[in-house]
Amino acid sequence: MMRPDGSDFQALSAPKGRYVNPAMSPSETKIAYWSGATPRPEGSKTILANFNVYEYDLTANQSSMFSGPFNYFGVGRLQYIDEDTLLLNADYPLVAPDDPFAYGKKYNNSQVYITKRGEKKLPAPAFANIENSMWASLDKNNNYYMYGQDPKKGASFTRVSAANEIKFWTMPIMQPRSFIADPNGRYMAFQYIVGELRSKERAMGALVLDSGEWLQVKIPSFDSAISIPVKPVQ
Repeated sequence: MMRPDGSDFQALSAPKGRYVNPAMSPSETKIAYWSGATPRPEGSKTILANFNVYEYDLTANQSSMFSGPFNYFGVGRLQYIDEDTLLLNADYPLVAPDDPFAYGKKYNNSQVYITKRGEKKLPAPAFANIENSMWASLDKNNNYYMYGQDPKKGASFTRVSAANEIKFWTMPIMQPRSFIADPNGRYMAFQYIVGELRSKERAMGALVLDSGEWLQVKIPSFDSAISIPVKPVQ
């Protein structure tokens, strides 16, 4: 953990493990993260499975399981909704009573969950009324943004307002890989594959939500970057 200027760098004393996608709580006193428990066979598309969400308490300097265990097969970004609630992007909890196909069909293939701290009962996927919902994020006004299927026009950028009103923007790209909304709800940024499906080349873009304008995001070259000296805590 460090501040944006590189100061106060410190390695946290979380238990040994393989962690992904950390997120800071609104009070900046806790960090939620995924921990994967089971290595997958060589040649698999992913490295780990059996993920559960944990939380590191910066005040107590210790980690504990946030909710579950639910043993999600694959996971994505997570975000605090409030101090005690997390928005999760995850694929198929292995503790689900149904097989993956039946479970997906039951909930319209949603890969979005909302879970409370200490929750032991598996929550049903959120936004199951939006087919194939995934890559969800939240702005500061409690509007949710995600990938979803418009019943009439297909693959879309999707916003669910705090009043539960749904709006779709038809996608001009065919191979998105992740979405995220900016905190003020002005844009949705995304990654997508350039070229063939198996291509490793990625590009970035953004949707201006008020106007519906699509922007290409060009990442500056490394030559123009400014280094940030990292200063460990003394």
